[in-house]
Amino acid sequence: MACKAWRPQAAAMTSPAYRPYSQQAFEKYYARTYSGHVSMRIGSIALVAMVLLFLKAIALWVVLGWVAAYVSSEVATMAWWRRIGPRLAAATQEQFRVFQKQLIAITMLLTSTAAGPLVLAQPTTSTAVVTLVIVSAGILMTCAAQHTLTRGMILWTAPVPAAALLFSMTRLQSGGDAWILAVLGVCFAINARDLQVANAESYDEVIQDQISAEEANQAKSAFLAMVSHEIRTPLNGILGMAQAMAREPMSSDQHERLRVLQQSGATLLTLLNDMLDMAKIEAGKIQLESLDFDPEALGRDACDAFGAIAEEKGLDLSFEARGPRSFYRGDPTRVRQILYNLIGNAVKFTDQGRIEVRLTSEAAGFAFVVEDTGVGFSNAAWASLFEKFSQGDASTTRRFGGSGLGLPISRDLARSMGGDITGESRLGAGSRFRVALPLARADLPVTARSTAPAVEPPITVHGERLAILVAEDNPTNQLVLRSLLAGAGFDLEVVEDGRLAVEAWRRRAFDLILMDINMPLMDGVSATRAIRAEERTEARARTPIIALTANAMDHQRRDYLAMGLDAHVSKPIDVALLFAAITDVLASVPIDHAVAG
Repeated sequence: MACKAWRPQAAAMTSPAYRPYSQQAFEKYYARTYSGHVSMRIGSIALVAMVLLFLKAIALWVVLGWVAAYVSSEVATMAWWRRIGPRLAAATQEQFRVFQKQLIAITMLLTSTAAGPLVLAQPTTSTAVVTLVIVSAGILMTCAAQHTLTRGMILWTAPVPAAALLFSMTRLQSGGDAWILAVLGVCFAINARDLQVANAESYDEVIQDQISAEEANQAKSAFLAMVSHEIRTPLNGILGMAQAMAREPMSSDQHERLRVLQQSGATLLTLLNDMLDMAKIEAGKIQLESLDFDPEALGRDACDAFGAIAEEKGLDLSFEARGPRSFYRGDPTRVRQILYNLIGNAVKFTDQGRIEVRLTSEAAGFAFVVEDTGVGFSNAAWASLFEKFSQGDASTTRRFGGSGLGLPISRDLARSMGGDITGESRLGAGSRFRVALPLARADLPVTARSTAPAVEPPITVHGERLAILVAEDNPTNQLVLRSLLAGAGFDLEVVEDGRLAVEAWRRRAFDLILMDINMPLMDGVSATRAIRAEERTEARARTPIIALTANAMDHQRRDYLAMGLDAHVSKPIDVALLFAAITDVLASVPIDHAVAG
């Protein structure tokens, strides 16, 4: 090994070069350096001690004390981490610096305990001396490779291993040769220090890149949430008023224009949802629910949803369930999304013939098969079918349209549930897709959990119209809600912000509140918290509150439910989903028209 000139950098020699740490970065460093392979480290020390004992280089009492001291050091390290680990989430940078110093001190304890007894060894054979050299050099190189918390960390953790190395190397020869070996040992230690500095700098770059990537993901998530909100708001006006107009008498031409308007709005909403799903999947933030559901009922409902379109195209759309009917534990919303994508594609790409949807029970879970007699795909097109924004070829995209996100999202969702989507196709002879989901069967029988079909909420109670308070600042959305709800016979009071919603609730008892989230003066969450606080203080009956918002991402929905809202309905408003949510929350809270004092 070449002996390099020692030109230390002042900053590295005088004090550790601190850098900003995040909770994740600190946890990753600890996991990489300390938490893994504890038993292997202890076993390695015990093995080295036994070898040196066999070579008669150390005494038995040294072996016992060495292993006991090292095990105690590892236990102390784990105890320290259990104490400070829960505090990292709320730690400041100053606290991270304190934790950093403590971690360096713990590392000094570990390396000193690991290498200290080597200095006490009394080797009598060349084999024992070589063993001491190898072990001490290995400990020193471990310090260089792993101790990357600061650029100068090795100056604190390596003195004892370096001393053991020099002690061992000088035992290889005597006289002038021993001094040469000592110089080589110093060169080895200097090179180890340079390697540690390089590793620390590289690790620092990795950490900073991870932090930058996390910040970029957070920025992308915030951007997508903002875009989703801003697009959903005007879409609510389009689709909401279209649903209101559909209740009114009109000519066949007007019905056709309205149908085109609804389909175009629904397509735009689907594209928006697909983009949000793809972003969550790529960020690893897709979260699955765990509910009992009946895949047979889900399959029949999916076929019914596409029945009218298939009938309009002259297609025979059928559903068949094979095997005993069972409930399974999983995320029915995501399973439905996969099935809708597969059936929707089959309907879109089939001009004549049939589409068959089959459900089969398997040893592990179940499988849906969707087979059609449509245009099919060539082998070259099939290879790119599951790529984002791809529909096999440009001609397919021009003819049928679409974003090319449905199949990639469906496959990723299936894989996130432990399953997969496979298929086969021939150009001009149709396609066959199979989604297998290894979900666990639910314990209770089907009959014990059959549910009644959703019904519209009651319009009157005790002869009085159902009183609903609407907190919504957007005039277009107010008009949509008046058209959908007042037209259905509800007694509506509409206010422009959360502060007015709280005041209206204080004056009058409402059967239900529809609460927008993003409003001026007081947002919907703050208004809900104020209402819930007064309900507890005044022992007032709980008023059901539904979040009616363009904030439609999964984590937002979970946050709103945790903050006291009873349900979540996203914009653009689907009146059937809104009525279902109203029915559910009214069923869970007794209706009382008594006006608060």
